[in-house]
Order: sequence, then C-alpha cells, then structure tokens
Amino acid sequence: RARAPCHRASALDPGRMKRGADGPGDGGAGKQPRRGAGVLQKYGQFAFKVLVPEGLVAKMMGEKGAPLRQIEDQTTTHLQFSPRGDYYPGTRFRILTIIGPEPALIQEALVAVVDHSVERTTDEREKPGDYIDERGRLLFRTALSKAASGAVIGPKGEKIKRLRESSGAHITIDREAIDSHQLATIAGARDQVIAVLEDFNETVQADAQEPWFAEWAVQRGIAAVDIGPRGGGERRQAPEPRAPRDDGNRRAHGSLEHKGCTIFIGRLAQSTNTDVLRAYFEQFGEVVDADVRIDQNTGRSKGFGFITFAEPQSVNECVENSERHEIDGRWVDVKRYSESGGHGG
Repeated sequence: RARAPCHRASALDPGRMKRGADGPGDGGAGKQPRRGAGVLQKYGQFAFKVLVPEGLVAKMMGEKGAPLRQIEDQTTTHLQFSPRGDYYPGTRFRILTIIGPEPALIQEALVAVVDHSVERTTDEREKPGDYIDERGRLLFRTALSKAASGAVIGPKGEKIKRLRESSGAHITIDREAIDSHQLATIAGARDQVIAVLEDFNETVQADAQEPWFAEWAVQRGIAAVDIGPRGGGERRQAPEPRAPRDDGNRRAHGSLEHKGCTIFIGRLAQSTNTDVLRAYFEQFGEVVDADVRIDQNTGRSKGFGFITFAEPQSVNECVENSERHEIDGRWVDVKRYSESGGHGG
C-alpha cells in the first residue's frame, strides 16, 4: 500500500531533539519509569493530538466505529477520543490522540482526519467556525506540547513566518499553555493544512525520546487548572499565568511592531471562542493575535477578549463601527485598547 509522503519517518533532525525542559515532566530522565510507556509500547512510541468537533466524533464513531477502525487498519495507528464532555479548555472540541510506530503513519492518519473534516464542511447543520472560517478556509486544530510550540514558532517567530509563507496557510498558536498543551489552529485549503501538519508532526515526534513525552502522549484530559494528584500520584503542571493581575488588562504583545493595533471586545457569548472571534474580525484586516480570556477556575469564558491587527487602520474601522458588531447572535462592545491604559473609548 502506498504511503502518504512524509520526510519524518526515521531520521529526525538531531538539532530539534533537546527540548525536554519544556515538557510536562520533572526532567528526571532515567530516574523514574515513564508514565504511559505501556500504551506507547503497545501501539508505538509516537503520538499527535488534534481537536475535533462533536459532529466529527460522531461521524468517525458511526456504524459501530467502522470509520475509525478503517483509519487504524490502513495506517497501523491507534486513535482515541477524550471522554464525552471532556473538551479542550475554552472550546467545545474533544481531543483525538493518534499513536503509532512511525511518524509517517501518524501523518497518514492525520490526512485521513483532515479528509473527514473536509466532508463535514458541506453539512449545513454544523456550527460556523467548526470546520471553515468566514473566508471559506478549512479550519484544523491541534494541541501541541509546549516544547513543540516553541520549536514551531522559532527564535523571534522566524520559523512560523517561513512556514506560513511556504504553505500558504494561516497559522496561529495560543500564547497560553494549558496543562502543558498549546492550541494551534491552521486555516487554508486541504493541501495547505496537510503541509503544515507534516511540519507539526515532525516537530512533535522529535521529542518522542524525552522522559516526559510518554505521559504527555497518553494524557487525554487537559485541565484548565492544577487539580492535584491523579493516576500515579504525580501532579500535572498548572497553566502559566497570562497576566500579573486579573483586571482585564491585555497581555503584552511582545513587539512594538503592532503597538496601537489592539481592540478590546466585551459582552462575548459563552459560545464565542478564539477561532470565532478571529474569523469575525478578519473582515477588517489581517489579525495577528486573538484572545478570549478564560477563567482558570472554571474553564469558561470571562466574556471578553482582544484582537490585535497588523495595521492600525483596522482598529480605526472597528471603532468607527463599534455599534454594529454582532458575534454569535450577541451585540458586543468594541473599544480601542492601550497597553498602558487599558481599554477606552
């Protein structure tokens, strides 16, 4: 059987292999047995995680799980969803973990999941923003490890910039790490999404030998807070704080390039997530960062968020039409945001 092309099957870039300190483990390589090693020993040492809407879960589990088993049989991988109602924090998407003996086989399974997602784009019953954005681009979400996220972004963001240019896809990675995971969203045509996934897959699998990888790989539930010991009595990593104080202030953009390009959005519906917010405001110009603030105690939206545009004129247009913004059936408040003074008129 012909395999999907993948340049990552065996010879991984050795320069990307030393990222263990960014993983969820305690860095004690060789001192403790790797939690989750049994599952990886059974199905393979490599793993990748994607986020899927309930509609796609139902499709893949339909007819007694036949579509899911077909992917597993054709790719020699193991696919497992997080339990019903166990969503990635701040979203309504379940976590699908793909485990396999080779990175190339993981990539084949990813292509199959992408194709199932493409089929769902024509279903009018699906929620807007689940599979396509307002520009008609396919949406595909992954949950990367913190180590992989940093490697994908690269020094000063140069690597992700090159990946965007080479693939033609729109790629965003949430700045906040939740329980050692970071949400990455890809928007583009089918082949563009697959090209990005190939790069993501290589980056994730480069850490397969790290002492923390096995536990990360088999972790299906992602907690919005540090809920204490579970399983083997180890404590999972709590999410990194977004800002030093909880008064609605925007986390710093990290660059003067986009100073004055941020707006505050209030009165958001609970159903409005980062992807929906981004998709709405992209009609006003290029969005370089989107953020719906999440209550770390409940995992629910706080009802407000931020958008950073590439150009200040996009902010002007949004503020000038501040009374006309409706997202998810709710009129929202839009105000200009200042890093030093918060949001104002």
